[in-house]
Amino acid sequence: MKIGLYGGTFDPPHNAHLELAEWVQKELQLDFVYFVPAAIHAFKNNVDLSPPQVRLQLVENAIKGHKKLRVSCIELDRPETSYTVHTLQKFKQYENLPDSELVYIMGFDNLAEFHRWKQPEEILKLAKVVVIRRLMEKMPDISTDIDKKVHYLDSPIIDISSTEIRNQIKRGTDVSNLVPRPVLKLIDEYGLYRQPT
Repeated sequence: MKIGLYGGTFDPPHNAHLELAEWVQKELQLDFVYFVPAAIHAFKNNVDLSPPQVRLQLVENAIKGHKKLRVSCIELDRPETSYTVHTLQKFKQYENLPDSELVYIMGFDNLAEFHRWKQPEEILKLAKVVVIRRLMEKMPDISTDIDKKVHYLDSPIIDISSTEIRNQIKRGTDVSNLVPRPVLKLIDEYGLYRQPT
């Protein structure tokens, strides 16, 4: 089996996340794409993140009805900082997929930071790293070694920022065209991203 891993905070998961995951799945003929929500992100301010179990629920709601999309709790079940290398080392055993080939899906903006990730060379051995480029994106400064070892895919999907969605909700803007309905329902139910009263 060929399994895609799509990591992130997914706070909240939105339409572009789903469209991108499904597009990559078809483009690379993957059996499944697993969303992997991070518990403690190595490079983000975790104080502002929604609780891990809430983000898990958001992703579960987002992928309902998408047969090739799944979610893994591998990072949420680890209390420490989420490092991709540890996820890749343990993923097959955790999800009981011993004979699978792993494909790690990375955003183009992460490529410039990749040399700062924990054990980047080991990541490149454990999985095929696929970098998603968007039209007109400027190539970041990266080492030739890394450039030769990653695979690029030019995405037709227009990116939406989770940060911008949170800001729009805070301002009271309607985001129903940006997030799946089941996700919006949960955001409303929990009162997520609202201005504190």
